[in-house]
Amino acid sequence: FAKTGSGVSVNCPGAEDDETCDITVPPLREGEVYALESYVHELAAHEEAARFLEQATFGPNLNGINAMVSTSNDFESWVGEQINVVPKSSHRQFFRKRTNPKLEYAYDVGAVGSFPCEKFSRWRKYALSSRDQIDNRKTSTLKYLQVDLVPGVGYVWKVDGNFRTVTEGPPVTTDGSTFPLGERQKIKWTNGGSWMSDCVGCVIQVGDHNIQNPAVNVQGAEGDASILPYDVVDLPAYGSLDLPSIESPAEYPMFSTWIHENEATLLNTTDLEDSDQCNNFPNFRQPIPHNGVGAPDGVFPTVFGRSIDPVTLEEHIFAYDPHFSFYENTVENPLMDGGGQVVIDTADLVAGTQVKCQNARRNLLNEDHCKMSYLSTACEPNTRPDKVVVIDMPNLAGIRALTGRKLFPLSGLVITDEISPCSSSTSRWVKDETDTSCENVAGIGEMTQDTFGDLIDRRDISGTHNLKVADVRRVLRECDSADTSKSYLGKVQAGDGSCWHHVHRSELTVFDLTDADASQYIVTGDKVSMSTSFLYDTIEANPSIYTEIGKLDDHIQDGGSHPINTDEVQSAFATYEFNAASGAVLMCGSPDEVSSDPFEGDNGFDVSKPQGTGTRSSSIWQLSTQRHVTWAHLALHGADELRQKMAWSLSQIVAVGLPGSGMVFNEETEHYIAFYDIFVNYAFGNYRQLMGAFSFNNIMGGWLSFTGNKSLQANIDEEGKANFPDENFAREIMQLFS
Repeated sequence: FAKTGSGVSVNCPGAEDDETCDITVPPLREGEVYALESYVHELAAHEEAARFLEQATFGPNLNGINAMVSTSNDFESWVGEQINVVPKSSHRQFFRKRTNPKLEYAYDVGAVGSFPCEKFSRWRKYALSSRDQIDNRKTSTLKYLQVDLVPGVGYVWKVDGNFRTVTEGPPVTTDGSTFPLGERQKIKWTNGGSWMSDCVGCVIQVGDHNIQNPAVNVQGAEGDASILPYDVVDLPAYGSLDLPSIESPAEYPMFSTWIHENEATLLNTTDLEDSDQCNNFPNFRQPIPHNGVGAPDGVFPTVFGRSIDPVTLEEHIFAYDPHFSFYENTVENPLMDGGGQVVIDTADLVAGTQVKCQNARRNLLNEDHCKMSYLSTACEPNTRPDKVVVIDMPNLAGIRALTGRKLFPLSGLVITDEISPCSSSTSRWVKDETDTSCENVAGIGEMTQDTFGDLIDRRDISGTHNLKVADVRRVLRECDSADTSKSYLGKVQAGDGSCWHHVHRSELTVFDLTDADASQYIVTGDKVSMSTSFLYDTIEANPSIYTEIGKLDDHIQDGGSHPINTDEVQSAFATYEFNAASGAVLMCGSPDEVSSDPFEGDNGFDVSKPQGTGTRSSSIWQLSTQRHVTWAHLALHGADELRQKMAWSLSQIVAVGLPGSGMVFNEETEHYIAFYDIFVNYAFGNYRQLMGAFSFNNIMGGWLSFTGNKSLQANIDEEGKANFPDENFAREIMQLFS
């Protein structure tokens, strides 16, 4: 077209199908002529394909171009297939499957995965691991190595007092210097100041010496409990499919920072739980004290395994290598205890290292797939387990033996002068699992039977979780008129068909009778009988002397000053529980919350911030690179190329904080990529659905300060202040996001 000011004008007055135009040109000077030239620009098929893919994806490659050309550049079909056929790639799934760092201790999102005799336990050939460079998550204290020459055994290597291997000669130093024996030497970085490489023969800096990492060996130490306190596990045959080596998948070359190919690490793919050889192993989710010189509590002894090569009959010795593992808790398949058992396993750890309940709150994303669980370990969202002592017969006998206190339940008390349960007084009932007939021995009416059967069903056991002894009170329910004067009601049947006997209000109450006159009661087995007059006038009249502990089979929580709450009793008999009564708990998962994949490399992505954790030497900036790697891999290699490009485009519109902006998400890999997956999930949906999804996300709630937002009226009602709600998010929705 004519350039402005050139004197050339173009006029195309014709209809749409008339391509003729009039061109007016300025007059020529003498000797000048106009020449009309034309050209045709045509793109080859592969050039057209490349141009299209450059717009629709993060960049074409030769395979993609050739595939598109093979369809005669059918762009429309390609787009339809990308939208309707190709499954979406989840960043959260990608990250979680490849998260398996070496980790001896728990973290709030999980703990050590498979134990030594469980399927998918990991075993290493090298004696010292990169995990030995940091002692614990709380202090990041370095561990210590000590090598001793033990006659008849060899050179015994111990890390913080725990046996790791035995060698024929002393540690091999790289400069030929002599490594000091019998002295604790701090395990440091390698020569270049980097993280230790996990392999046999790799160089490690210990004290002032660089030594070679030896292979695992138990020859001479096996059978000596002072050196090796645990049995050596019999692993599957060496070189078999049941014990494959763990390698870095070839299709993930960009993972070299995290996932390392290491033929010295093997994966046990069989379950050895039926074997007695694992009975005395420690709980690798709970630290245990040990007596190593200068060693902190919670350093676990090493468990060893033996694998025989069926061809050469050569013996190979490995050390169990604890790794962190995620558990599956997806929307469609929620974890049926919410991870409650793992929470209980780690309950004694210091705050910040205890695993949290993974049960998600019911919300618009998961509500159609939530399930009811009746497991005793099922946990409610954001709850901690109760620490309790169950005062059953075995525990009471143990407490008496430990403390010398005479803690006994009362038995054989006779109902004589008690007020009728029908008069709204509290009555006690004991479950009899042997009584199948539940005969109406007191001749009570049908209304009375229904009333007390229903009261037993509806009793509140949240405090004691007692399933065998029930205290109930008749309120707003009726008895048959003939029963209103009866002090004994005999037996009633509960809704589940169980039979309950009406007993004295103090029957099976556990008292501390240490200071009681022994001539006033009789001990029969593990129970005590006494007269009601001694009970009323002495025991119950002096509660400060004769402490009432609770009912037999009560679950007593820590607290108070009675004999159950001493340190020695709590240490010996306390347990943790969530749902001791096995009531109904709603279990919900969250999108793409998959488990770690044991076959996706060794020592992969990490889960935590490095400060004060000791899980890795990386800075927060290096840890943030995990999400960059995840994003880059799916952008470049994901089959859903158009979806990934759309997700990225949407993320440029709906943005959240970056480092330095006041909200730092670079340390929260999974939180952020789960937020980014919202754009992946709704890339081809409508914008209203997308806004609804990111509005319910905790990262957006934190970034635009509407988490916990309250209306003006709610602030007046609850706080007595006329505080207006935070309108930051509403402003951003109207100004930037829509």
